[in-house]
Amino acid sequence: MNYKEVSPDEFDELYKHPEAQEPNTVYGAQFDSYFEVMDHSIEHANFIFKSRHDARRHVTNKYPGNELTEQMDLFQLT
Repeated sequence: MNYKEVSPDEFDELYKHPEAQEPNTVYGAQFDSYFEVMDHSIEHANFIFKSRHDARRHVTNKYPGNELTEQMDLFQLT
């Protein structure tokens, strides 16, 4: 499972065109007042959080032992 942080415009396009999503990839985007995570590889669901920190906590609990949280940390540092 991989994590990619994209712009809100890219996120919307990936939502509209799921065939353009990479396999086994969870996407995240920072919108004006919230952070959204899209998981169409396992859950076929979107999750909205107040912050990236809340999203990271959810991902850590949802996918324990996965590299997703490490990848999210890398995006947060850049």
